[in-house]
Amino acid sequence: MGDVQGKRKKKKYGKIYKSAEDEAIHKAIYLKNMREIEKHNIHYKKGERPYWKEENEFTDLTEDEIRQYYRSIRVTLLDEKYFIKHIKPHCSNNHLNGNRK
Repeated sequence: MGDVQGKRKKKKYGKIYKSAEDEAIHKAIYLKNMREIEKHNIHYKKGERPYWKEENEFTDLTEDEIRQYYRSIRVTLLDEKYFIKHIKPHCSNNHLNGNRK
């Protein structure tokens, strides 16, 4: 990933790294994942794979980092479902609309 391409990807996906070292680590992960995507797509073109892969906002992450990201979303969604199911029914409509009486 050249500097111009790297800057474009960071801007496109809103990437901010903790340090130059962290950025270098994720750049290496990105390049590795892009090679895997390219290999996969060669097989797709030959009819050996049922779907096409592309770069996305997760291309510079390890599988563990992606799992951690989705776990955090799942916890947030579960918290919202808990709120809606258990807490919201006990609140008055005025309270939920920001009107406290």
